[in-house]
Amino acid sequence: MPLTYQQLLKQISAKSKEDGESLQPPCSAKDLTDLQAQARKELGVELPSGYAEFLRQHDGLDWNGLVIFASKTVPIVGYKDRFIEGFIDWNLEFRDDDWKNQYVVFGDSGMDLYVFEPKRKKYSARDCVSLDQNESYKSFEEMITAALRNHL
Repeated sequence: MPLTYQQLLKQISAKSKEDGESLQPPCSAKDLTDLQAQARKELGVELPSGYAEFLRQHDGLDWNGLVIFASKTVPIVGYKDRFIEGFIDWNLEFRDDDWKNQYVVFGDSGMDLYVFEPKRKKYSARDCVSLDQNESYKSFEEMITAALRNHL
């Protein structure tokens, strides 16, 4: 049976602790509610329940080259000068070209963007530069699991 993203996060947490670091704390209920309202207003999308659940566990992730965006720009735990970008801000900046409005981006690995296409109801990993599809997923949970597995 394949590992779930929650199990992978536990492994990442254990490795972080070995290095004297820790993962981000959970997103507050208010910040999550605000994010859901902003996603509707600013991006015209409903947040996937899987992403909301991820944020309830960790408000963003910066691990081994993988960044999963936080509810808003937040400092990385243990650092005063490093931040995880906020979901809304990153997506608004990404959408500088109208044709990119078809994508909602949840994370970035430097090589891939982890995206959802609301009109097609499709999750995928896409090349950061060309936006060619590299992998396709059935759900946010499947996509985030693959992203975490690729960075362990």
